[in-house]
Amino acid sequence: MVNSYQNKMKEKIPIEITWMKNEDGILEPEIIMDAEDYVSFNTSIAEAIVKFKIQYMKLLQKTQDILPEDKTKRKSSHFWQIGRLLYKFNKSVKNEFEIINFKEAISHDFQLYNTGQRRIDHLIQFGEFFSKKEIFDEISFALYQELIWKSTQLKKARIFEKEKKKLIRNAKEKKLLGHDRYRAYLMKQIKSNA
Repeated sequence: MVNSYQNKMKEKIPIEITWMKNEDGILEPEIIMDAEDYVSFNTSIAEAIVKFKIQYMKLLQKTQDILPEDKTKRKSSHFWQIGRLLYKFNKSVKNEFEIINFKEAISHDFQLYNTGQRRIDHLIQFGEFFSKKEIFDEISFALYQELIWKSTQLKKARIFEKEKKKLIRNAKEKKLLGHDRYRAYLMKQIKSNA
């Protein structure tokens, strides 16, 4: 028979990432959780929180290292690598923790990519929806974003995968549409397949 402690261990712990000044006056991420959760998990939860914080700090460093500061040198492959890291990190900690404000925290901490939570969500989806072999720097991140923004509608129309393949084929054949024309094209495809 599984006791209540073992049941509690299988539940996800809701946590929030916040920022506090360290002894040098530098803001750094800290983890906030309900005191009841902390007490009920004894000392093993403290170790899990420390491990989580170390993983989170490594994630931030990796994302900062990937994206060039010079915006003219940023490529779709950079954004995909970051999106993949964010997606995998969030997925890996979901077994143990539910990060209440993950997108807000990443938006706050990912300083080279000055953006809001919505764009962070798109980065995560970029890493989730596309494999490495589907990433071509000839395709601007803006075109990938158009596909991601319309992904719900495209999936509902059952043409998301088809449009991904077409975008990649167009890149290989050097037949990419401009940003505005691609947006209009996707809207037309959604309407005609609805």
